[in-house]
Amino acid sequence: MSNYHILEQSKDRKAVTVAFHVAVPNTLNKAGVNYRVALVQYKDLNNFVSMIFNHETNFSTENAQLISGGLYEYVQEYRFSESSISDGEKQTELDNKFTALSTNIPSRIETILEWWGFNRDIP
Repeated sequence: MSNYHILEQSKDRKAVTVAFHVAVPNTLNKAGVNYRVALVQYKDLNNFVSMIFNHETNFSTENAQLISGGLYEYVQEYRFSESSISDGEKQTELDNKFTALSTNIPSRIETILEWWGFNRDIP
């Protein structure tokens, strides 16, 4: 499994489109629903498509985790800090972006789905 995939590079080589794969918390929200289950239900309800397939590589484990809610896929165009940086520096920038997203995305998922599945009948 990969933390991210480069999908394409811009013609000027200053940006790439990246699919980042971030782990979803395996804990319960305030309604007692696991965040991974809540995310799958939320994506289904909102007709959310979140998988980029690479036909040359077998990502069956990764795809299973995306489908089951264990991973969240975030696709974005990432513009490098400078056009003249080395390939290693580009990789470091992408690694740092992944590290930041690994904190920010789960936190956002927990906020959005904190009460997902809560039902109450007033006596």
